[in-house]
Amino acid sequence: MPLCKRDSAWFDAILKNDLVFVQNNLEKYQRQYESRSKGAGIRQGWAGIHYAVELNHDQIFEALFPYEFDLLTDKPTELYCPFLDRPASLDSGSSIIHIALTTNNVKVLQYVFKQWVENPEYGDLAGVKNDSGQSGLLVCPVVNTDAAMLWATNERVIRNEITSVTNKDQNFVMMVAMMGRVAYAELIKDFIGEQAKLNIDVQIEQLKETIQELMESLDDEEQGWRHYGEQEADQLNYKTFAEEKQKVIDILAEVEQGFEDSDE
Repeated sequence: MPLCKRDSAWFDAILKNDLVFVQNNLEKYQRQYESRSKGAGIRQGWAGIHYAVELNHDQIFEALFPYEFDLLTDKPTELYCPFLDRPASLDSGSSIIHIALTTNNVKVLQYVFKQWVENPEYGDLAGVKNDSGQSGLLVCPVVNTDAAMLWATNERVIRNEITSVTNKDQNFVMMVAMMGRVAYAELIKDFIGEQAKLNIDVQIEQLKETIQELMESLDDEEQGWRHYGEQEADQLNYKTFAEEKQKVIDILAEVEQGFEDSDE
């Protein structure tokens, strides 16, 4: 990936939300990467659009989107997550979606969804995995932001990402069980039923069968979703509570029992 070693003015302008400079210098600097490693707000290996998402610089984001929507971060970093109330690790190879989910940038997702309708070529953003193998959907139960739930209830996202697994073969059901997120367990239950939370006219075919496969799957250490549900709740780092983890186990167990009953 190219690194912008010649001139820091481009990234400084984005950090300062200088839309005029960005508009006047798009052709010169677009698709360049930050080479600096020190300084307030500096993130080495980021492109301009990544900064725009993190900083909620909406107009700059929209100006850069046609040029840089597909760029991935070149270095791991930590971003403040409002739900976790601490910096959350974000691996290299992350997209604007990973950043938006972590920082709770709902406007970015709404803009992306609109672009999907008007310009189908941008749809490839659903399905991008970072260097840890995390799709946006797999990040959602971890960061647990409003933006995350918005992403997890989008039809295109579910079609493209529901079967994704991390480099350790951890799937969506496992992540929900590990994090103890009741709302996501209820979402899984909805996926095998009316799919009302997806707000679609025609149900996604085979989604019920896909969820069953996820519940039966094992990670790279031959562990299933129950193993993750039974892990100790990490209240300090992930705001995971024992009571909520038990609720998640109960909901997923009900889903699992429904599959077993239907197979008899």
